[in-house]
Amino acid sequence: MVAVTTKRSHIDPRDLPEVQRATLRRILLYLRPYKTQTILVVIAIVLGALLGLLPPMCIKAIVDDAIPHHDRLELIELCLAMVAGPLVVGLLGVAQRYLAAYIAEHVMFDLRNQVFRHVQKQSLTYFMTSRPGEVVSRVLNDVQGVGQMLQDNLVKLLQNAMIVTTAVGVGVTECRDRRRQPARPAARCERRKASEAAARKARATKGSAAGPTRS
Repeated sequence: MVAVTTKRSHIDPRDLPEVQRATLRRILLYLRPYKTQTILVVIAIVLGALLGLLPPMCIKAIVDDAIPHHDRLELIELCLAMVAGPLVVGLLGVAQRYLAAYIAEHVMFDLRNQVFRHVQKQSLTYFMTSRPGEVVSRVLNDVQGVGQMLQDNLVKLLQNAMIVTTAVGVGVTECRDRRRQPARPAARCERRKASEAAARKARATKGSAAGPTRS
């Protein structure tokens, strides 16, 4: 007879308690000793989000400027930028993950030391009334969850926020530029018509000058 368990293998996000601002503020206070590493992580995330927009912007410049103007040097430079951008983003990602892991491990170490000192101050009655393994679970698993949140969830939240912000910023800038562009084709047409008229006049002048000499 095979026993069938009804225990859920996943955690429903609706069952999780609501994160309070005071709790989040307490967690962020543990980042104070690692302020420099935290700033470097934020800088790496910002630079990675900005450089992630480099390939599409280079493709736009190639299609709009380099190919129509037959500018081979600009085309080579834009292609090199499209290759160099993702490489730099990858290096920044490695540095950002290393620093995030460094911060998370040190914060977990500090938390475990603090929880262990707090557990040592408890009375014997506390250990007698607590369930077996509960104290060890709080020292190990709960602190591990906080470190995982700092290393993965918080970093991913910042990354997604920066990607969305930069993408929206570039989109708004492109829309503004396109609204100002309709006057440019008209000016180009006028310059082209003026140059064609000047060329016709020059040909007519040459023709009239060459007529009497032939006769």
